[in-house]
Amino acid sequence: MAFKKKFSEDPLRNRAYMLIHSEPKVGKTHMVLDLVRTHGQYVVMFSFDEGTFEVRKDPDTYEGKLAIATPTSLRGLRDDMHEGAMLIERLVKSGIPRWNIWAVIDTATHLQSRLMVEARQINVKNPDARDIRRDF
Repeated sequence: MAFKKKFSEDPLRNRAYMLIHSEPKVGKTHMVLDLVRTHGQYVVMFSFDEGTFEVRKDPDTYEGKLAIATPTSLRGLRDDMHEGAMLIERLVKSGIPRWNIWAVIDTATHLQSRLMVEARQINVKNPDARDIRRDF
């Protein structure tokens, strides 16, 4: 049986969720950047592995269409996610359809590693000893 999707009945209309998983260096980030370069889409990217060398080589191609955050902590991630949501809302208010705007996490494995490092700093026996729980 083929996949069918009735967007008129979708409560999360105009949204797509994808997980792209593969070996390192096969072109996952390159594919995301193609959304901007080739298809004129808007991308808000949270980069955890600094895999954005291509953007630095040709910044004019991505100007005004790509925003990259490189959070290094949970608090930074939270702040960047809030700012990313505000960027998306501004694009929508300026007339860009939501389906032309992508929010991307690159790379989830690095994000997980960073979250685990910070989570290990919580003293389970005395969580108030160093209260970083507000970051969560």
